[in-house]
Amino acid sequence: MAPRKQDNGQEDSEEVRFIAPDFGLKRKIGEDVDLKVILSQENIEKVQHVVDRYQKDFIIWVEKDITTLMQALRYTEQNMSKSIPYLTKIKKAAFSIKSQAGTFGFDLASQVARSLELFCERDFRFEQEQVVVLRKHIEALRTIVSQQIGGTGGAMGEELMGALNRLTQKYKY
Repeated sequence: MAPRKQDNGQEDSEEVRFIAPDFGLKRKIGEDVDLKVILSQENIEKVQHVVDRYQKDFIIWVEKDITTLMQALRYTEQNMSKSIPYLTKIKKAAFSIKSQAGTFGFDLASQVARSLELFCERDFRFEQEQVVVLRKHIEALRTIVSQQIGGTGGAMGEELMGALNRLTQKYKY
């Protein structure tokens, strides 16, 4: 499809594409299967049992990610001008924590990791203040995991997220 002229005379270069819905999953489980059968109380309980069984493994996984965060932070503090690959490691580890923590009941860890991930996406100049923001996020994650603070952390979690949000806003570029 060629670019078309808009009413204001500018070209609209976005191509319009129609994508047919994919009914592959529905065909695999059967056209006549009702969603209520798939999401039955029994199936939900089975899934919850599996998640509960892997909770201890999650702590081990997340501790490895936190070790990666700490190592990358240490390198960044010592070699500010050569730290772009380590910032990428921090962002990947934060993404890993964010994507798993909520599943295992660590919503606050997921929120902190998301905040860290977003901070790493900004215009990062490797100034001392920015490294302090990285450190505060990583220390918060380490504390949440070591103390096994589940859920949102209540009032303490709200206070922590508020403080991290103020800190990230103060040093955004």
